[in-house]
Amino acid sequence: MPTSESVKDSLCVIPWIHSSTDSFGNIRICCMANLSPYGYLRRKDQTRHNAKTDSIPRNHEYYKDVRSQMIKGIRLDMCKQCWMLEESGLHSNRLVYNECMYPDEIERIVTLTGEDGEINPQDFPIRYYDLRFGTKCNSKCIICNNCNSSMWDDRVDDWTHGKLEAPYIKDLLKDVEYIDRLYITGGEPTVIQNHWDLLDILIKEGHAKNIAVDYNSNGVVLTKKMLETWSHFKSVGIGFSIDGMGKTYEQIRYPSKWKTIIRNLDLFDTYAAENTNGSFAMTILSLNVLNVIDFFKWYYAKKFEKIRIVPHFNILSRPLEMDIRRLDTEQKLIIEKQYDLFYEWIDQNCHEEEEIINEIKRGYSGIINAMRMEPFEI
Repeated sequence: MPTSESVKDSLCVIPWIHSSTDSFGNIRICCMANLSPYGYLRRKDQTRHNAKTDSIPRNHEYYKDVRSQMIKGIRLDMCKQCWMLEESGLHSNRLVYNECMYPDEIERIVTLTGEDGEINPQDFPIRYYDLRFGTKCNSKCIICNNCNSSMWDDRVDDWTHGKLEAPYIKDLLKDVEYIDRLYITGGEPTVIQNHWDLLDILIKEGHAKNIAVDYNSNGVVLTKKMLETWSHFKSVGIGFSIDGMGKTYEQIRYPSKWKTIIRNLDLFDTYAAENTNGSFAMTILSLNVLNVIDFFKWYYAKKFEKIRIVPHFNILSRPLEMDIRRLDTEQKLIIEKQYDLFYEWIDQNCHEEEEIINEIKRGYSGIINAMRMEPFEI
């Protein structure tokens, strides 16, 4: 009989209480399962279940298999992105879900899940949705592609077809009383109207006050009207996809301009409501692995009140030529030396509580630890 202790190193609550779509509406177990073997739910003919035509198959054979292996203590290859982050000393999504968001679910999971991974959906209603309404975007980032940005091929894919009438959205709204969290990205969510339409429904029907909304946004578009809309929710967290500063930022997040980002960060910090906060969600690649040090020094000097100084890092796996794990040994030694000097700078210039200082250092050390690892075979 599994226990919460016996599964703590293998289990993630996500396959029990969460659903995710990609930008085309394909239904998957988790956004982090984006390397082979992928987390997509497939029919017998191997076509993918899609939000524009399907409800969520809660006891799909893949769901059941994933749950069954997790409660048996097996670490799945599907979850290798999270395992890599944890082994590097970085925060993985798995640990955030298990330890911060949904620790109350773990005991119920080991008690109420069948040996074959089957669940009663009434025991585990979906509490957390990861929504991507399409590929519409205003950036052509060098780390992206036409699966997530319309800027790559001038084609906008929108699985809702301009309406919120897809079976997936109807099911979401039917069971909205159980939802406590939405994660919204894109494309770029701030330029996708369907996303704002959904928020308006949640506000008008009185559900917004019970729901936390988290974003991954490039920060290129920001208005006071957007900030006012967010003020109605339980909480709103904006993970700004800003991976450096100046020319390095502009090279990665083309054709966005650094001066636009500065203006919008200042607007956010001045006008965001008390329930709204920001953080920097940086993707680390060979182009910015040193520039993120300068970026930290810049925004630390800005003394933002509503944007956390502790950044969140993701380690890029593709394009392969930008993966920091694929740098040569000499380059890695140069980078490590610069990080050692940065730690000294932190000690001399940062005056936060020791716990926060250690968290900052732990994040940057995680980058170095990841850089030393073997790259994924993709």
